[in-house]
Amino acid sequence: MSTFIPMFTSSEGEKEVLCAHQAILDQWAPPYKEVTIPTSFGETHVIASGPEDAPPVVLLHALLASAMSWYRNIDALSQSYRVYAVDVIGEGNKSRPVKPITSLDDFLQWFTEVIDGLGIDTFYLAGNSYGGFTGAYYAMKLPERIRKLVLIGPAATIFQDATVLYTCSSPKQSMDSSPKYLV
Repeated sequence: MSTFIPMFTSSEGEKEVLCAHQAILDQWAPPYKEVTIPTSFGETHVIASGPEDAPPVVLLHALLASAMSWYRNIDALSQSYRVYAVDVIGEGNKSRPVKPITSLDDFLQWFTEVIDGLGIDTFYLAGNSYGGFTGAYYAMKLPERIRKLVLIGPAATIFQDATVLYTCSSPKQSMDSSPKYLV
């Protein structure tokens, strides 16, 4: 695999963030399994909880957040669903990019590779803020894969040309402008 794009300004900062992630994961109520899904954009970290034979629910977090942001929802959701909390690649989390996501079509390709890598055909999708924006885009492009879509405060979904907002606000613009989280 190619060299990973650094998402942190220092190894100390990365260690601090990953320790914070682990502290939250220690509060993850149901049993879970951490999975790494290889994609053409890098390695994607996913936390899976709930019965393996239950209907799948995939969770997309807000911009500059992580899969950990769902920890208060996991216990209830995991009672009836197989829940996959995805660390969106290119953010300060456990996913490790080798190339940046620079467009919505890149996101579509990356997320499809993640879903396929999990062995999921159709699923329930929930997204918060930026996760709602990208989740809505995915549902518009591949509606046959979505059982139901839940949008929580979806960013930029009412603008006529939301791709402008994506380009202006996304940290996934190019290798030169990939975010280096200041921790």
